[in-house]
Amino acid sequence: MILTPYQQNDPLDQAVLTIDLAALIANYHWLDKQAGKAETGCVVKANAYGLGVGEIAETLLEAGCQTFFVAQAKEGKTLREVTKTATIYILNGLPIGSAAWLAKHELRPCLNAPAELAEWAAFCEAEKQAYPAALHIDTGFNRLGFSEAELAALAEIDSHFTPSLIMSHLACADMSDHPMNATQLARFQNAIKHFPNSKASLANSAGILLGDAYHFDMVRAGIGLYGSMPYSDEKQGQRGQQKQKAQHEQKGQQEQQGQHARAQLQPVITLQAPILQIRTVKAGETVGYGAGFTAEKNMRIAILAIGYGDGYMRQISETRPPFAQAAYNGTQLPIIGRISMDLLAVNISALPEAQAQRGTLLELIGAQIPLDETAQQAGTISYEILTRLGTRARRVYKA
Repeated sequence: MILTPYQQNDPLDQAVLTIDLAALIANYHWLDKQAGKAETGCVVKANAYGLGVGEIAETLLEAGCQTFFVAQAKEGKTLREVTKTATIYILNGLPIGSAAWLAKHELRPCLNAPAELAEWAAFCEAEKQAYPAALHIDTGFNRLGFSEAELAALAEIDSHFTPSLIMSHLACADMSDHPMNATQLARFQNAIKHFPNSKASLANSAGILLGDAYHFDMVRAGIGLYGSMPYSDEKQGQRGQQKQKAQHEQKGQQEQQGQHARAQLQPVITLQAPILQIRTVKAGETVGYGAGFTAEKNMRIAILAIGYGDGYMRQISETRPPFAQAAYNGTQLPIIGRISMDLLAVNISALPEAQAQRGTLLELIGAQIPLDETAQQAGTISYEILTRLGTRARRVYKA
């Protein structure tokens, strides 16, 4: 009996999500190098983008990271159990009445509005201690943060409050030629003049590639750590206006920069699922819900133990070519029919029968099927793909 990779693992496993921690470290060091003199903080919100905050944060600490960002206060407490010394910022700000709890766990809220600032400053005054927190300034995103009209209030902060970081967030960093980037940069440069003694942070993963002017004291590496670069070179120049020759040249340089970033980042995850059954489908027969796929000729198909219940999105389904792909030993294999909650079908006619058996693992995301391509096939972004995975898949950490 041939032991497949699946059978060598726990036979109760279905989908397996392998996280390459060495690749994570390599990506951190590459992004840190691009950031120049700026400190590279790491974003590990949403359970480290679904990959397990404990293992991911421990690895990043060993790589040299000392500042982390999460979205929610409870995520911060979980992370604090991993590290006793690192700085942890809460991006969603100060929940009502939580100042003492945050201070107890040494968590720093990113204050997003005057009411949050007033509550934090009052707590610091009552405790007679200047607990640090960040100030989030909205420079045009119109999501969280102090508006330009509220900026003047920031200059009159009570002396009991210490702004440890002034931050903002770029709306269009993945489109490097978008004029919004320069607009937000100028607004941020103006805002931080009020706080010459505070550190400043503007750039996310894509923002790191916009150049030194965007780095300030700290960058916030997120999706790039996990092997994806949200650098939309395919979107650049599509706003309906003709570029001048110099602008075309600049666009070409920016596209090369985005492609270079993708080439330098290593894939961190590999998603695989085992074959449950192999069957023959005759020409004219259909596959899956809605009978949306019809075989044009006889084919061998494999039914895999993975579906949208595992986070492999239903939108990846296509009933007409080009199909999304699975892979085995370098051979690309079309995913056919609709993806259901627990199962999907793959055309394995291109594989020799000896290579595809019950229990054989096929790759759905990884070195052969890049994460960004999967996201594009689903009509979404790599962030959403990552955060949906791992709910049922067994996580395997590779050193």
